Amino acid sequence: QELSLARGDGAGISDVGRLNLTFLEPSEILLFDLGMNEPMIWK
Repeated sequence: QELSLARGDGAGISDVGRLNLTFLEPSEILLFDLGMNEPMIWK
Protein backbone atom coordinates (compact mmCIF):
# COMPACT_ATOMS: atom_id res chain seq x y z
CA GLN A 1 0.00 0.00 0.00
CA GLU A 2 1.12 3.51 -0.73
CA LEU A 3 0.96 6.20 1.93
CA SER A 4 -0.72 9.26 0.48
CA LEU A 5 -0.20 12.39 2.56
CA ALA A 6 -2.17 15.59 2.27
CA ARG A 7 0.95 17.55 3.27
CA GLY A 8 4.34 16.81 4.81
CA ASP A 9 6.31 13.59 4.91
CA GLY A 10 4.48 11.94 7.80
CA ALA A 11 7.56 11.71 9.97
CA GLY A 12 5.64 13.14 12.92
CA ILE A 13 2.76 10.65 13.11
CA SER A 14 1.44 10.70 16.66
CA ASP A 15 0.73 7.85 19.07
CA VAL A 16 -2.96 8.71 18.74
CA GLY A 17 -2.74 8.20 14.99
CA ARG A 18 -1.09 4.83 15.45
CA LEU A 19 -3.73 3.89 18.03
CA ASN A 20 -6.47 4.75 15.52
CA LEU A 21 -5.05 2.11 13.16
CA THR A 22 -6.45 -0.60 15.42
CA PHE A 23 -10.00 0.73 15.08
CA LEU A 24 -10.17 1.33 11.34
CA GLU A 25 -10.31 -0.88 8.27
CA PRO A 26 -6.98 -1.07 6.35
CA SER A 27 -8.50 0.88 3.46
CA GLU A 28 -9.71 3.66 5.76
CA ILE A 29 -6.68 4.26 7.97
CA LEU A 30 -6.50 7.85 9.14
CA LEU A 31 -3.15 9.08 10.36
CA PHE A 32 -2.99 12.29 12.32
CA ASP A 33 0.23 14.27 12.45
CA LEU A 34 0.48 16.56 15.48
CA GLY A 35 2.56 18.96 13.38
CA MET A 36 -0.27 19.40 10.88
CA ASN A 37 -3.43 18.69 12.91
CA GLU A 38 -4.91 17.48 9.62
CA PRO A 39 -5.93 13.94 8.65
CA MET A 40 -3.78 11.89 6.31
CA ILE A 41 -5.43 9.00 4.49
CA TRP A 42 -3.59 5.73 3.91
CA LYS A 43 -5.13 4.38 0.72
